Amino acid sequence: MAILPFSSKKAWHVVGNDFCVVVRDFFTYRELLKQVNHSIIALVPKSTNVTSDADFCPIFCCNVIYKVISKILASRIVNVL
Repeated sequence: MAILPFSSKKAWHVVGNDFCVVVRDFFTYRELLKQVNHSIIALVPKSTNVTSDADFCPIFCCNVIYKVISKILASRIVNVL
């Protein structure tokens, strides 16, 4: 997915399904939880053998959901304008 930074693509298998559900729910119910506006820190393991805190890479997810929703809305409005 081109919108996410390179490092976030590695964690897509972890967060991808939930992310898509949130975006679909916004267009279905026209509501977005205010908690979505907060940043989320995800710790992604650097390797399969995790033994300490240093073996994790922190990923900060900031307002990516808003960015995706606004891009979808903008692409739909282009056809109307």
